[in-house]
Amino acid sequence: MSFVYAEKYSEAGFDSELFHVLCDTKTILTDYAGANLSAVGCDMLSKYGIVKSTICCPELCISFAGSNISYAAKLFKQLENMRSFELEEVPNLALSIHREAPSQNDIEFIISTYQNDTVHIDCIKERTIYKDVPNAHIGSENAFRRFQELRIRQDNANQVDEPAYKHTTRAFQTVVDGGADDTVGGITVSVIFDYQDRSFIYGWERAFYTSKPQIVQPGEAISFHLSASDGGYSHEIVPIDLQNVLCVLDQMNPRILYSRNFRLDSSDLENPHLSGLMMPMLVKVNEKGEYVRCR
Repeated sequence: MSFVYAEKYSEAGFDSELFHVLCDTKTILTDYAGANLSAVGCDMLSKYGIVKSTICCPELCISFAGSNISYAAKLFKQLENMRSFELEEVPNLALSIHREAPSQNDIEFIISTYQNDTVHIDCIKERTIYKDVPNAHIGSENAFRRFQELRIRQDNANQVDEPAYKHTTRAFQTVVDGGADDTVGGITVSVIFDYQDRSFIYGWERAFYTSKPQIVQPGEAISFHLSASDGGYSHEIVPIDLQNVLCVLDQMNPRILYSRNFRLDSSDLENPHLSGLMMPMLVKVNEKGEYVRCR
């Protein structure tokens, strides 16, 4: 089902509202997906999932959740075939696709746009559009409830009057890493809005995870992550451009490139059921410092 959360918030020192949308990467392959992917595409998707936020152009980011990713690809293909469209048209197209799915859990959307010097969030779920909302979530309700609990707990622990957005990223990462829902997992990838470039961009992130508690004596150094055998790992999310984002797992070589324009197999490149999706492939850095495909 996945989990996606978007919000706008104000922060001292900034004239405009800030924005981010967070998604997980876990993808559970259905029989339909297996029939419409190459063997290597299925293998990569089952292991590394996809990034569920696609930046279509500087002013438009489409995020999705659901049990059938082909419906997200259908929206991307429609927009590609239209060649030219108004941003106001996109939520209505997404609503039509959401309503035509056999189950409303098959696909839900968050449409983020930049219009008239403002970021707008539209949420498509429950067979309707929630227009221009300050925050929205789609996907697993179990994950969302756990996410809200963690934000409240962190507020209480700090015992200071901090706005909720201060805890959003950490709470989201904990939910993705902590198994609140077995359809949610992988890594957390964010999209933010850069007012200097007037564009949605993938956000840089450095994160550490550990599955075991630590007992630290006074004066001892704190280990931010344990060994891979203990379930610990660390990763860095490196934005490349609007179409590509790199995940560097320190405990793994090679790296994972999520891309909407590169594919491992020519049949996947031409497949309309994968249109616009941020699909994974393994890459490494050669002696020239260039990223090259591993498989």
